[in-house]
Amino acid sequence: MKMPSLPSKATLLLNGAAILVGVASMAVVVRSVFVTDDPPGCRDRYQTAMRLALDKEGAPLAPEELQARLGASEWGLRDAARVVKLKSGPATFALELNLEKARERAAASHTEVRPGMGFVWAPAGLNGASTACLSYGLYVSEGFSFGREARLPGLQGGLATDQGGEPTFSTRYAVAPSGDASINMHLAGQTGGRPFSNDRRGFKLETGRWMQFEQEVALNAPGKSDGLLRVWQDGRLVFQKANVMFRSGAEEHITGVLAEFAGGAPPAGQKSGPQVLWMTPFEVRWQR
Repeated sequence: MKMPSLPSKATLLLNGAAILVGVASMAVVVRSVFVTDDPPGCRDRYQTAMRLALDKEGAPLAPEELQARLGASEWGLRDAARVVKLKSGPATFALELNLEKARERAAASHTEVRPGMGFVWAPAGLNGASTACLSYGLYVSEGFSFGREARLPGLQGGLATDQGGEPTFSTRYAVAPSGDASINMHLAGQTGGRPFSNDRRGFKLETGRWMQFEQEVALNAPGKSDGLLRVWQDGRLVFQKANVMFRSGAEEHITGVLAEFAGGAPPAGQKSGPQVLWMTPFEVRWQR
């Protein structure tokens, strides 16, 4: 009987190469299905930047100094916020916000008081920006209860502030009692904000550790629904919404940050820890 001949060395090498090419091709296909090449965070992609300083010559701003720096746009900060120096963390100074004190302030008032506390920060030179990136670090105290309709800072825009324009859109974070977060989008013509759908898995606020958030807004061309909103948590893209119509006219731009800190009391009978947040200085970067 004639024995089958063994493949030559060259044939073995060619077959091996073909197998490797096939495996590599399959890996590319699998990766394209299960892995997405997300864009990096927005902080490093913008040249022009401004930072909200919380100190003066290396010392924390006193409450009255913080109030004076923010002007008439602030509410509730003097009663429920202060600047502190951190022993450790992503920044030297942070804004400490006590939501329990803010609720007590509102309950004790005999006149209409805006809930929570907050301010509007409009960095000089930002007017005219069509894309911007807002970043800050956030620490939520352990045992914190978000309550109902908790809000955290986001970008806002509309007519230029030197034209006396009111904001027509804002992109604050909305936080559920579970800590699950989304974007509470307020657009022109709406009487209130509404949650935005997300083509990502979403994100959640955690307690007892520092988190870094970056939010990027790219305005639509007037008359087109081609705006874009993205959010990164600790460098991971967690929120993305395309085809957004932020504005109706070319005169509307990104004007600043709407810093709103609000949240309802914990449900009756539910124990909670200190209702305190710490937030590092805002950084806004932009392009025209």
